[in-house]
Amino acid sequence: MIGPPRLNTQLNTDLTWIENYQHPSGGVAYLPGRKPRIEPTTYAILAGLTRPEDIIWLRAVLPQQIFNNPLPPISRIKSPYHIDGRPWIVAAGILALCQEQTLQDDLDLAACAKYFQENHAADSKGQTKNMMEVELVGALPWNYGNYGWVQPTCWGIFTELALLSIATKQSDQELLLSNLQARLDYILSRKTADQGWNYGNTILFDVEIPAHPLETAMALAALGGIKNSKIASYLIFTKINPDPCFATLDQLITNEGSRLTKAWLKIARRCWKKNTDSPVDIPQNRPAIGESSVDCLIAHIATIQGQQQGFHFLYPKSKP
Repeated sequence: MIGPPRLNTQLNTDLTWIENYQHPSGGVAYLPGRKPRIEPTTYAILAGLTRPEDIIWLRAVLPQQIFNNPLPPISRIKSPYHIDGRPWIVAAGILALCQEQTLQDDLDLAACAKYFQENHAADSKGQTKNMMEVELVGALPWNYGNYGWVQPTCWGIFTELALLSIATKQSDQELLLSNLQARLDYILSRKTADQGWNYGNTILFDVEIPAHPLETAMALAALGGIKNSKIASYLIFTKINPDPCFATLDQLITNEGSRLTKAWLKIARRCWKKNTDSPVDIPQNRPAIGESSVDCLIAHIATIQGQQQGFHFLYPKSKP
């Protein structure tokens, strides 16, 4: 299994709250009683908190062109939202399926790579005066046809690293490496003047934009995952000193209450083999009323991965 180890009985008992977020027919919702969504289902799979019906649900809602054996229309589950218009959501779903040994062979890796190539952000050269920077080649957008942003691009990096870990054909590896190089270039180009990352711009209306904690943590995790993977030597990787970025993030996170950000900080530190201590501890796993399942699940993943030196999916085993 590529992903995190399955939880032991004690941890499963401690996290029975996740049952409130699971849909009876499969999938995990953001909030109790709501429709299942791909993002929380992905986090649940990474945490090992899944049922067989969750995997079946996820397999059925993803675009079928990425599979070797597409499901017939009668077997498809109606997507909770326009799945083909959200490349980062597709990336999250593929990442989750990469953790399931029985489904790895069902993924058409070339089709996955081409899907992300076709769904890059809208290309535009240079930048418009007094407006956003729009040189976004290699980025992934939140929605199809829009400009790219840091968070969805990081999802693309995590997913393509996971796909490389199971790729055996040279043609598949070359496609995935090409995608990764484009995303790596984008992330490095988006670093802000204060040594972090914002949503995707560095300048807006001729004013430098400061770093944002969640994007900084995810970008550091993505860069750390690439740097420590076996495919790093096949990419043009500009040398980056992560220490100033972590210093910026530590300062930002002291006033940031999101357990999602704090968890990504711990993951980023492990990817760079840094001390995983953070200025503010992650809250306990049991959620508050009305809290999103994603915050709780990612906090739990960061906790159980304490002895794993980061996510396995950030360290591909296959070498082109």
